[in-house]
Amino acid sequence: MAMGPFPPWRATLTAVLALVDGSYMTIDSIHRFVFGDFIRIGGRLGLWSGIVSAVGVDPLAIGPVFVVLGIAYASSAIALLAQRRWARPLVMVLAVATLWYLVFGTISSLIQLALLGTSRPAKP
Repeated sequence: MAMGPFPPWRATLTAVLALVDGSYMTIDSIHRFVFGDFIRIGGRLGLWSGIVSAVGVDPLAIGPVFVVLGIAYASSAIALLAQRRWARPLVMVLAVATLWYLVFGTISSLIQLALLGTSRPAKP
C-alpha cells in the first residue's frame, strides 16, 4: 500500500520528537560555545554528564559532539517528514546514539525506536 502525500502519524510523531531532541542539543551546544557552559537546570548539568564523567571525559568538552548530533538529528527529522528513504535508518541510529542523553532524551529515543519499529518505511 502506497503512502499518501503526508507521512503516517507515527512518522510525524517520531519526527517531532527527533526535531525537539536535535534542536535542544544544538541550542545547548551553541549556549556552551557562546557562554562557556551548557544550559543548567537547577544549577546542574543533565544526568548525561555523569555518564560522560564516568568514562573520563569532561562534560564541557562534549559541545562539538552535541552540535553534530543535534544538527544531524534535526535534519533527519525534517527528511523523515519529507519521506526520504535514508531518513528512517538515520533517525534510528541517532535515537540509539542519544539513549545516554538522560532523562528526556532516553525516553524520547525509546519512543522513536518503538514508533519506527512499528511503521513501514516510505516508498521510493
